[in-house]
Amino acid sequence: NVWLRLNELVLPNFTQAGAAFATDGTARRLYGRSAFSRWVVPVDDEHTLAIAWANFGERGDPPEYNTPEGPELIEQGEVFDRSYE
Repeated sequence: NVWLRLNELVLPNFTQAGAAFATDGTARRLYGRSAFSRWVVPVDDEHTLAIAWANFGERGDPPEYNTPEGPELIEQGEVFDRSYE
C-alpha cells in the first residue's frame, strides 16, 4: 500500500491538513479533503492566538472523532486544561 498525505502551508500563518484518523492504508481512498484549517498569530513572546475550524463530511475523519476530546488527540498539550509548567 502507498499512503500519501499532503498538508498546505501558506506562510506566514495559515495551514490546512487532511483527515488525521480516516486513512490507515488498508482501503483505497481518493481525493480526501482538508479536515481542518488553522490560522495562527503570535501575540507576544509567550502567547499565540490560534483560530481553527474543522470540515465535516464523508471525506473527513470518522464521526467518533468529532467530539470535544478529538482535537486533544492531534494537539497533545496544546488545547484544553494544559498547565503553563
